[in-house]
Amino acid sequence: MKSDSLVESKRWRRVIALLQEAIDLNPSEQATFLDQACAGDEVLRQKVESLLGNEKEIDEFLEATALETLVKDIALNQARSLVGERIGHYQIQSLLGEGGMGKVYLAEDTSLHHQVALKILPIELPMEKEYVQRFEQEARLASALSHPNIITIYEIGQHDHWHFIVSEIIEGQTLRERMTTSRLGMREAVDIAVQVASALNAAHTSGIIHCDIKPENVMVRPDGLVKVLDFGIARPDKQRWGESDQGQPSPIKTGIETTMGTLSYMSPEQALGQELDVRTDLFSLGVIIYEMVMGQRPFTGKTRDEVLQRLLNDNEPLQFNNDVPLALENIITKALKKDREDRYLSASAMLNDLHKI
Repeated sequence: MKSDSLVESKRWRRVIALLQEAIDLNPSEQATFLDQACAGDEVLRQKVESLLGNEKEIDEFLEATALETLVKDIALNQARSLVGERIGHYQIQSLLGEGGMGKVYLAEDTSLHHQVALKILPIELPMEKEYVQRFEQEARLASALSHPNIITIYEIGQHDHWHFIVSEIIEGQTLRERMTTSRLGMREAVDIAVQVASALNAAHTSGIIHCDIKPENVMVRPDGLVKVLDFGIARPDKQRWGESDQGQPSPIKTGIETTMGTLSYMSPEQALGQELDVRTDLFSLGVIIYEMVMGQRPFTGKTRDEVLQRLLNDNEPLQFNNDVPLALENIITKALKKDREDRYLSASAMLNDLHKI
């Protein structure tokens, strides 16, 4: 019975994972994604397809008490199984949280005797090649960057069947949590925008496009320092590296990679699965700044299709409160141009305008 329950738990987790990825795809791309992800498992595919297209049903499914309890039980069991364990020379002490690609633990580096964050790929995922690729790419791209506003990666490794990333510990809140706690003042919002733009400028200068800039991937420390996290779907900028430079980071060649991210923060070209350049990150930053100063996202809707429609086709002028400085309105408006040719050409240019404020 216990074994059956575990299998069923994993089954529901798989449905949740696929559903969360599929709802961020264009309808025309969902079929291709499910072809690859379900690999002939028609029962799994039918369950996911039955939920797609009905946002209310999706919300009810994801928020259902029984399912929530099930997921929490699984997370608790995994946490208990690893807390106190040793992976390589890292002694796991407690569960810190859960990221897009795995759970994050507080651990002690027994060689250097200091605490680190240990991000571990869930045990059932390493069998799926694309997840391992994304997990390793996250560490590889982030570790190539050295900037005060970008998370510091110490090591990427594998111990037995565990894949892990070791990084600095960042105390504080995600920007999402910070915005939920209270309305941000204009000065704080601009300061956060400056730091995120600075991080993007460093990444873009190094030839890396983040591709998933959203409040959940921005940490704000108690002292106000901002850190950009999660380079799991980042990719090299082809304009910098070219099509076939040897030795440079390579994007993951999967159908998932071109469309992952959160729709409300995607640029129009990313939502359409088109070729991306650094301007996609600047659009996402524009969405974040608008949300910080206005308390809501610029492109909203009751369903995913409504959000996509507004993102792609709504050319109505953005609405601002009187307390938003005109200079900041202009920055946001320029960053959120649907045609990337009308946006900032670089994070440096956007950062320069933010500094003027």
